[in-house]
Amino acid sequence: MKTKVSTRKFHAKAALTLMAAIVVMMLTISASAQAFEPLSAYEIYVLGSDRNLWLEHSGANGLFGQVPPPRQQVDGNVRAFHALGANNIYVLGTDGNLWLEHSVDGAYGEVPPPRQQVDGNVAAFYPLNANKIYVLGTNGNLWLEDSGADGLFGQVPPPRRQVDGNAVGFYPLNANNIYVLGSNGNLWLEHSGANGLFGQVPPPRQQVDGNVAAFYPLNANNIYVLGIDANLWLEHNGANRLFGQVPPPRQQVDGNVCEDCLGFDASSNP
Repeated sequence: MKTKVSTRKFHAKAALTLMAAIVVMMLTISASAQAFEPLSAYEIYVLGSDRNLWLEHSGANGLFGQVPPPRQQVDGNVRAFHALGANNIYVLGTDGNLWLEHSVDGAYGEVPPPRQQVDGNVAAFYPLNANKIYVLGTNGNLWLEDSGADGLFGQVPPPRRQVDGNAVGFYPLNANNIYVLGSNGNLWLEHSGANGLFGQVPPPRQQVDGNVAAFYPLNANNIYVLGIDANLWLEHNGANRLFGQVPPPRQQVDGNVCEDCLGFDASSNP
């Protein structure tokens, strides 16, 4: 039987869950907790249960079927990854260090491969490209980070601008607009300043909703939101094309959505 939601208990559990697994990353996104990432029907990155990361290929006949397939190890002790292609990949180690790693002559095999450290104490990340990446620190600070003047990472921390603090999840739309879920359960659509840069904390923003457990945006105007009461909604910005009314215009999609799948129970006793 469902009981009254304990917001305090939710936040304690949700912060740990979303910071570690980044459920809302989806990519979620979380972005950065995927087990595999296909490049094509013939080539795929696969993270094993032993935390070894491989680039795997179909056989000479163009088909999979042999287990394991032909493959090269990319790295070990991997918590998360995001590929830019067959030759460049962001890798988050189990030690919290984030790297941009590269193949040699079009092939992996050396462990670790040639790489430059992007940052340390990383909870989650989402790259925009090889030179710009959103990074959520284990302290809840969210940054937009850039490679150096030479186009390479290696300085830790790299040149960066703080987007927000006390974040447990995020979903970028681009370098100037990003959804951010705070540790208090408030969800915001945040924007860079008039100069096109982040740096003010918090940045210009509109609140989307409150008491949010997880979310998945379709774009800047429409977003699926799961409340801590296990109700799922499709929410929209207002007639002025902005969020700000809480809750926003919305239609309920379903109820009793699996909270256990997110790693916490939103119907626990206080």
